[in-house]
Amino acid sequence: MANQLPGQSQNPLDQVIPPEIFHDAFYKTILDLARSEQVQTVLEIGSSSGGGSTDAFVRGLRENPGNPRLFCMEVSGPRFHALAQRYAGDAFVHCMRASSVPVSAFPTEQQIVDFCNLFPTVLRTYPIEQVLGWLRTDINYVRSEGVPDDGIARIKREHKIRYFDLVLIDGSEFTGAAELGEVYGARVILLDDVTGYKNLHNYRRLIKDPNYVLYAENLTLRNGFAVFERTVAEDSAALHFDSGPRTLVRSLVHPGAVAVDVSAAAALEGAGDPGDGGDFPALLTSLVGPSGRAMTVAPADGLSLDAFARAQGLSRINFARLELGADLCNALEGASGLLAAGQVDFLQFSIAAALLASAGRSPTDVFALLARHGYRTHLITPDGKIAPESSVSTALYENFIAISPGAQFPSAVFDTAAIAPPRQLNVEGITPGGGYVISFGPRRP
Repeated sequence: MANQLPGQSQNPLDQVIPPEIFHDAFYKTILDLARSEQVQTVLEIGSSSGGGSTDAFVRGLRENPGNPRLFCMEVSGPRFHALAQRYAGDAFVHCMRASSVPVSAFPTEQQIVDFCNLFPTVLRTYPIEQVLGWLRTDINYVRSEGVPDDGIARIKREHKIRYFDLVLIDGSEFTGAAELGEVYGARVILLDDVTGYKNLHNYRRLIKDPNYVLYAENLTLRNGFAVFERTVAEDSAALHFDSGPRTLVRSLVHPGAVAVDVSAAAALEGAGDPGDGGDFPALLTSLVGPSGRAMTVAPADGLSLDAFARAQGLSRINFARLELGADLCNALEGASGLLAAGQVDFLQFSIAAALLASAGRSPTDVFALLARHGYRTHLITPDGKIAPESSVSTALYENFIAISPGAQFPSAVFDTAAIAPPRQLNVEGITPGGGYVISFGPRRP
C-alpha cells in the first residue's frame, strides 16, 4: 500500500490513510504471486497501516507452503502502529518502522523541478511549490522522528538476505530509484505508481534491462503498476552491471573535482543510493563536495561536449559519464577537442552493441575514436576494479573506463601486474595521496 502523496494537512505522515491497492488487478496479482511462487523472503516498502497490498501479501503467503517471511516497512508512526497491531498474530510478518533509505538518497529540489518540466505526470496537476513542500515534509519527518534511515540495508544485513524473492516498491513518492538500487537482483519486483516520479525511472530502467522481463502491467489503473521477473540466475555477474561503475567512481572522483554526467536517464533518477542503481548524478554531487562541480548534461548538449565545456568555462573534466546508447560515437566525436588535449581524465561509458548497430556503428568504432586520442579502454569489473585493457566488446552490455595519458588514480583500483602490460600502461610515480601517475606507450628507461 502506498504512502500516498501528501495532501493539505500540515503533518500528512501522522495520518492513517485508506488503502489504494485494494481488490483491484494489482491486488490480485500480488495475491497470486504470494500464494503460488516459491518464495522465502518478501519485502513491502510502504506498508502503511496494512489494509491494502499488505493484506494481499499476507493472505497469499498464509497459503504458501514454503513458509516465507514478509518484511513490512513503514516510516509513519501512526500507520506503523496500526500495521504492527493488525498482524501481531502472524509470526511470519516482520514489521519495521524505518525510512527505507537515508535522507541523502532523496532527490534535490532541482531534480523534482526538472522532472516536472520534462514529464507530464500527475505531479504537474499540483503547483510546484506544493510538490516541493511534500518533499521537504518527507525529509523533515525522517530527520525529526529519529527512525532508522537504512531500513532495506538493515533488513538484508540482520537477516542475511542477498536478494529478496518478491519486492514491492510503493513507499515515498521520492525514493523509488534509490530503493530499486537497494533491492536490484530480487527475483520479482513490483512497482506501483509507474507513471509518477516514484517509479517512472524504475519502470523505464527495468523495461530495457536484459536481466528482467515484464511479467504484468496496467498503466491506466490509478497511476499504473508493473511487475518484472528476473531472467538470470542469482549468482549471475550480469546482476552487477551497475555496481561496478558506482564502486569505481568513488575511487576516481574526489572533493573539488569537476564531474559531468551525460545520460538520457539522468533527469528521471532520484537521488541516490550508493549501491546498485539509484541516482548517479547525486552520487557525483556528494563526491565532489561544495568545492567541486557536478553537472548533469542533457543528451542534446552531450553530443557536443566541446561546446558545453567552452560555455561552462571548463578547461578540464576529471570524470565524465556518457550513457547515450546508440549516440555514443556521436558524443565522442563531439568531444574530440577535449579528448585530443587529454582534458577528460576518466571517461566511463557502457557499450550495447545492438544499440550501436541501430545507428550504423559498432564497438570497434568506439574504441577507435578513443585510441585516436591516446585513450586506453578497460572493462570495469562487477566489484568496481579496472580490468586489463580491452578493445573488444561482444556482450549484450558492458561497462568501460577510458583513461587519459597522465591521469592519476588510487593504486587500489587495479592490479598492476594484470593491467600494465610492459609496453602499454606505465606507472610513472605515486602521488602524495597514494594514487598512481600513469602513462601509455613504451616504458621509459
